[in-house]
Amino acid sequence: MITIKRLYIENYKLFSHKEIDFSGALLSIFDGPNGYGKTSIFDAIELLITGKISRVKECESINGKTGYQTIFFAKNSDKDVILKAEFEDEKAGRYFVLGARVKSANVKGKFANPKNIFENIDFYFMPSYSISIDTWENYIKNKEEINEIRKHEFGHQNIEQFTLFHYIRQEDRLAYFKQNEISRSFTIENLLGVDAERKKQKSIQEKSRTVDKLYKQLDTEIKNKKARLVENDNKTENKIEYSPLLNGKQLWDMETVFFADSNPENLLLQYNSELDKIEKYVQYADIHTTYFAFRKFMDVPENIRDIVIKALILMEKNTMSVEDIELKYQNLKFIQQQKEKINLQEYLTVDFRKIFDILGIEEDIELIGAIEVLRNLSKNQNELQKALNNVLQIRESLHRENSEIHNSSVCPYCGYDWASEEVLEKNFDSTKDILQALLTQDGERFANQLAIIKDKIKINIFELLLEKEKELLQIDVLDVYQKFGSKANFINMTEIAKPLFKISSDMIVLNNNKSKDVQSQCYLLLEECQRIGNSFSAEYLNVNEKYNFADIKNRYGMSNEVVSKIRLESIELKKQYIQEQFYKSFDKLRKEIEDLERQHETLSVIKTQLKEYVNAFDASIELYKKQIIDEIEIPFFVYSSRLLQSYQGGQGVLMENNGESIRFTAPGNEHDILYTMSSGQLSAVLLSFSLALNKIYAGMGIKTVLIDDPIQCMDDINMISFVELLRREFSDCQIILSTHEEDFSNFIRYKFKKYDLITKAITLKDA
Repeated sequence: MITIKRLYIENYKLFSHKEIDFSGALLSIFDGPNGYGKTSIFDAIELLITGKISRVKECESINGKTGYQTIFFAKNSDKDVILKAEFEDEKAGRYFVLGARVKSANVKGKFANPKNIFENIDFYFMPSYSISIDTWENYIKNKEEINEIRKHEFGHQNIEQFTLFHYIRQEDRLAYFKQNEISRSFTIENLLGVDAERKKQKSIQEKSRTVDKLYKQLDTEIKNKKARLVENDNKTENKIEYSPLLNGKQLWDMETVFFADSNPENLLLQYNSELDKIEKYVQYADIHTTYFAFRKFMDVPENIRDIVIKALILMEKNTMSVEDIELKYQNLKFIQQQKEKINLQEYLTVDFRKIFDILGIEEDIELIGAIEVLRNLSKNQNELQKALNNVLQIRESLHRENSEIHNSSVCPYCGYDWASEEVLEKNFDSTKDILQALLTQDGERFANQLAIIKDKIKINIFELLLEKEKELLQIDVLDVYQKFGSKANFINMTEIAKPLFKISSDMIVLNNNKSKDVQSQCYLLLEECQRIGNSFSAEYLNVNEKYNFADIKNRYGMSNEVVSKIRLESIELKKQYIQEQFYKSFDKLRKEIEDLERQHETLSVIKTQLKEYVNAFDASIELYKKQIIDEIEIPFFVYSSRLLQSYQGGQGVLMENNGESIRFTAPGNEHDILYTMSSGQLSAVLLSFSLALNKIYAGMGIKTVLIDDPIQCMDDINMISFVELLRREFSDCQIILSTHEEDFSNFIRYKFKKYDLITKAITLKDA
């Protein structure tokens, strides 16, 4: 039997420091008006014994996320809160001390929240009450250690259900009775340790549901797999040997043909569809080359088809590569551009070195030097001199062009008719002299240098340039080439047309229709191309539209060599082989179904066993619960009869338990007492219920009963009965109660002393 001997509190609520001695007294009474700290003392005892103050910890109106700067039970927020209680184990003849300390300076913010504060209290287990606070740190215990000590010393049930077994609180006194009938049953279960069995029961039920769910899933999976299973109804002993139709790299051409789990029938259809395409391709193999060539030729724009054919004819005759054609074409363009610049006397922009290279002659050093002199003179000329020289150059150019075209007396500059060509020439020379007279020395030197360069070009280069231009212009393919606009376009168009050009040329030669004239050949080839385009049968065109032979050719590399090796019989054998592979692919599925069926059978056995186990467990728990409630029912009825005495509902209160719910009724009445009794009577019933729980289940741990102001709402007869019940039934317990009624304090102490039971009145107002 463990009882409280002494309690010390410091900086706790309204107490700066207070020590209370309970030793030697069976009954200790805190008396005094409300607000003197009676409930605070009970809270301090509960905190030391259980590690929490339940009315704070369980309060739903407190938000645990809010931060605070002070601790709610600290009188001075700058000082530590210190609590300690000495307990006596009479049977073992020993004492031990539990201490609690809150270091106010270290507990702020969310840690100081009333919901969280109990996690931030330091607890101590000490052998002596007199140990100095300075050495408490030697006895500090962590959360797990202090909880184990409490359970060991006071009993597990006494700690877990302290507020029902040992502490009858003033507020929410009727909370248990206000629960619904099913919740009352669960509360009783928690009180009496059935919650652990309920957890096991719940675990078994969850496992049973899991097995049921898995059983149904397996059942569904087996049905789904069986629905996918395809059996071969036409089995034969002859197996088709594997042989690749193409290169063995296609999915359907591999030795092991893959079929997806989700929809293998679709894949089989796809594979057979591909083989059907290849079969059709092989059947029309002799037409494809001509058709593909014609289809490519149709990609050439119609307005340039004759040019493309002409280009191919000329390339065949000249046997020139495209690179050679491009080089000669660029040389021709260059020569024509440079010739134009020479005629315009724009000598500084002429690329003479490239001209020498194209003409295949050595560089004229004197000409190159003269050009350099001209360039230096040009840099030194002012704007007027440059303009005059430009005018002279332009006049010379225009005069030359006019003379080359026709002889005339009309001036090509102003349009004036000089009557004769001789007069025109005379006036041209005189105007030239006038312009040259305007030139300065540098300008005159520039004009003279132009004349020197002109003579050198005329003697050394110009004739060769004209001959080279004439030579290139005689190459027919260059005239055609330039119409394509670019080398890339020329190559692209001729490559597209080349296959049909070759076929058409062969047909013309075969028919002895070949002409030596390029234009005539071109007409013949275009006519032959058109004839080929009209020669394809409607049957072939329809089959091609359905199977897209060009796509088959590109995807499978269907060259003539490959197609020549494919026999129609091989395609049929490949289809049969794929069909065998299709049925074989379900072997894995059959094995999966067999495995799942074995699991399904095993789960069926487990499912039945778990169901039986759950039913047996449920029955055992309900039997145990009924048994333990029956143990409470008799003392509860006796205690409630004594406290209530006689009332209009009868004598005492009954507990009706059907296994699922608990109802408190008066004898002969089916309605719950919550709706039939006054608040005073309900208080008496609660005292009876709590005292009955303490009597039956408190065990050999702590033997202290705390009752906070028990006579609220109770009339005199209930109070007298309550005192007699405590005196007679709980004389082996330490009773600590509080009251603000001095008469009640005097009366209960008188009744206890009359039977030589030691009592002690403790006044708190001097704290």
